[in-house]
Amino acid sequence: MGATKEIKALLDSGETDKAKIIKEVINKTGSPKKYVYKAYRTIMAKGRPNKKKETQAVRTIKMMDLVTQERLDHAKIVRAALKQFEPDDCAYDDHLCRDLEIAKDRWKDVRDFEEFHNNQVLLPTKKRIWCLPSRRLELLKLDGVREV
Repeated sequence: MGATKEIKALLDSGETDKAKIIKEVINKTGSPKKYVYKAYRTIMAKGRPNKKKETQAVRTIKMMDLVTQERLDHAKIVRAALKQFEPDDCAYDDHLCRDLEIAKDRWKDVRDFEEFHNNQVLLPTKKRIWCLPSRRLELLKLDGVREV
């Protein structure tokens, strides 16, 4: 019987003392001390679970949720600005974008939201105007002013 099998047999029988196990295996098998120590280490390593470094879990978010969240942040800014409008106030599209400090590519997304269509009109010069819905109805009565 080999040293590895002998070590396993002694461990299965309940022996736990390392020195005693190695001494018995050397006496029974006649294997060199180096070989028996290596066999013991190999068997004991297999018996213990590998201690791997625990990696931190990466928090992920679904892409569409991220896009929606990003859009909502800018929409919140626009909603807050519209709440500050007086009934007679109007603002050009590009001026409002600049005043709210929203990037032009984000602004294009925000102004196309359906909830903001009631706050916009298009002048004959193709300029977009932002206003409150009550003011929008008055502006639509003027010549050349269209809905967005």
